[in-house]
Amino acid sequence: MKRTPLSEFAGRTFDVMVVGAGVSGASAAQHLAAAGFAVFLADAEDYGSGASSRSSRLMHFGLRYLDRGEPVINYLKNPLWFIKQCRRARNTMRHRAEVVRTTPERLKPFTMYIPVFKDDHFRPWQMSAALRLINALGGSELPVDWSRVAAGDWSSTPLLGQLRDQDRLKGAFSLVEYQYDWPERMVIDCVNDARRMGAVCRNHTRVTGLANQGPEKWSILLCDALNPSDQVEINARQVLNMAGAWIDRVLQTANRPVSRQIAGMKGAHIVFRLPERFRGHGVAHFARNGYPIYCLPWRDLHFVGPTETEFSGDPAHVRVTREDAAYLLSEANHFLPGLDIKAEDILFCWAGVRPNHYDPGYKYSGKKNFLPEYRDHGTEGLPNLMSVPGVPLMLHRFVGRRIAREVARRITPSGPAQTVSYGTRRFEQDTNSPPVNASYPEIRLSHLEDMAREEQPACLADLLFRRAGLGWTGDMSRASARRAAEAVAAIAGWDEAAIEAQLQAFDRHVLEHFLAPAQEEPTSEDRPATSRANGTVVDAGATAPARPVGDDREGQEMGRRAQVRDERGRGGRTRPSDHGDA
Repeated sequence: MKRTPLSEFAGRTFDVMVVGAGVSGASAAQHLAAAGFAVFLADAEDYGSGASSRSSRLMHFGLRYLDRGEPVINYLKNPLWFIKQCRRARNTMRHRAEVVRTTPERLKPFTMYIPVFKDDHFRPWQMSAALRLINALGGSELPVDWSRVAAGDWSSTPLLGQLRDQDRLKGAFSLVEYQYDWPERMVIDCVNDARRMGAVCRNHTRVTGLANQGPEKWSILLCDALNPSDQVEINARQVLNMAGAWIDRVLQTANRPVSRQIAGMKGAHIVFRLPERFRGHGVAHFARNGYPIYCLPWRDLHFVGPTETEFSGDPAHVRVTREDAAYLLSEANHFLPGLDIKAEDILFCWAGVRPNHYDPGYKYSGKKNFLPEYRDHGTEGLPNLMSVPGVPLMLHRFVGRRIAREVARRITPSGPAQTVSYGTRRFEQDTNSPPVNASYPEIRLSHLEDMAREEQPACLADLLFRRAGLGWTGDMSRASARRAAEAVAAIAGWDEAAIEAQLQAFDRHVLEHFLAPAQEEPTSEDRPATSRANGTVVDAGATAPARPVGDDREGQEMGRRAQVRDERGRGGRTRPSDHGDA
């Protein structure tokens, strides 16, 4: 875990500087390195710690592109739009098939249900037609495995039996969806392969200055975020600003007027545990404000989300607020009243900021184009600087390849092409090494040692969340954090005092980013449905004061909630969802 000093790179010239190591930036670095470019990839935090780690984790197959929420006749009135959306759906299906084929170990299949109610803007026959069209567009490699659920089976099917308004249900569909087990690992895979091909990759490294010195010459000031005295200047022929929700902040370091690029959309999620029979089952529909909402399985837990609200603050400080949690609880209990989810059932939560392309004339509805919009800043006096907002996880390879082609049109690579590898690192199965967490035996202490040596974690949170995925457990690995820290202490150079500092920092990270906010339990009346048309944000009515971050009571509260939820999930409290219909 020893970091190479930035000073070793002082004065060096690279073909491409990639700013931002989310899944899009990491994929871009990987494919640029494969094309023969000398690449420097930097992220102000850890790899994949921004929006890539805060999504709904779904590998969508393109159905969203065919849903305008309008009558079918409107599709016929705009055939060019329909053709474009079909192309996007086709690309999504092809990318989905490739990722499932090449990295199946990073994905988890599960059963998704889509109900159709009388008052929905689509009918069961339209859903059937859309799924058939998706499969026709995607080819035969990995068609969507779907079927209609017979009406007689609705009440006994997990989650369908807990839906609202059973008498208004017109149809239900079952399909196999894929989910990223933990998306950050996909980012680490891209970074590992980029490094294999010679790219310099740096986490916790901030860009503090951009200056254009002429054609194909940029000067970039870098600062080690963990050692601020370590600052250097490097050069690059092309700069790619792929910092996601931070794109505009990176542009500000150029010290000249540049048009706004990003409109952030906040997505919040809450996590809880349902009884065993719901494991592996999820359901998708629309909240009362018209936005999509999911109740999805994730390992042995479930989560509900996302919210869709405009966000203009510092993305590093995005949190799930009391209003967010109250809204999600209210919508979950309106949509799935049979689950009877309580505020104290929430184990943890997360929120992220999706970087939509800014358009002052567009009202953001959560259904904007999901493909990237490339902005060449040459028209603003900044040649060879391009900004690229992030895209959904499912399209990261599509973006990486396209960016490599775009850069090749501007500059010539300085090295030979190489072969990209989509394989994942295989860890030796040392059966003598105990699991870090008994509930997740696939990750052993020996694996942590390997990750600490080879994958550049700078702290315990980097290791447990992004490398091993063990942060995403019911207690967020707080119980096994010490064992993990002690396992890698020799590699990291941590003495006992450093181990204690790492444990405290890990606790602060969990409490500041993932603890469910204190709140009163909402009812369906606490947060009236907001309109997609006017985007009004309504106070959810949750008035309990939040505890100050770092208060020891927060850790006790997280443990108490986990214990309560575990007891309920194992039969400690009889719930309607444990025994069939509500």
